[in-house]
Amino acid sequence: MELEMLQVSQDSDGIRYHFTASFSEGIHLLSGSDASAKTLLLSLLTGKNAPDHGEIRFLGYDIMALGRAYQNHLAYFSRFPLFPDSFTLSHYLIYTGILQRLEPDQARGKASSLIRRFGLENFAGQTLGELPGAIKKRVLLANTLHSEAPVLLLDKPFTYASADDLDWMFPHLLKLRERKIILMSVEREHLMDRIPHRTLYLENGTILPEACLREKTPV
Repeated sequence: MELEMLQVSQDSDGIRYHFTASFSEGIHLLSGSDASAKTLLLSLLTGKNAPDHGEIRFLGYDIMALGRAYQNHLAYFSRFPLFPDSFTLSHYLIYTGILQRLEPDQARGKASSLIRRFGLENFAGQTLGELPGAIKKRVLLANTLHSEAPVLLLDKPFTYASADDLDWMFPHLLKLRERKIILMSVEREHLMDRIPHRTLYLENGTILPEACLREKTPV
């Protein structure tokens, strides 16, 4: 399984960004001081906007040509929910499961399982807009990491994570890294010392050459 950015360039806020990289199964950490480049790179990989130049390919196919077929293989964690605040927690979990190609009964079962696992029974009937901020972030993160999608894009997933969240996240990421493509930007990079990963350094709107990449395994 491979996700590739082939000579991709994009103008944003008067800056020209350039990305060429290939991602296969495992965890790929976006590092470096160029926060804007990390955010734009993840945004382009969602397939919601076409790059100004170049191609992004998944399994050898242009993601813009794949359209919904690519979206169904993707799970994106953002600090901001991509669904209306009027969705109830249960509805949100079921609907995202259906979007990721689960049958309705399977999606309902997965939603119930997540609600029980994370002790969210008292919040199941509340809308996303009514949920306390910490609960909303926990729901969004758990739903993304337990997705059936083979590609996970994670924008600062540790920012609002509690110690309890980290205790389940790291073992889960270790399991996922063998069979999914995971791209993530994080603010607390030292936490990644616990998980094998590949680091890509971004500077001045570009990914540094392959020689600057580093493979990191836990000490």
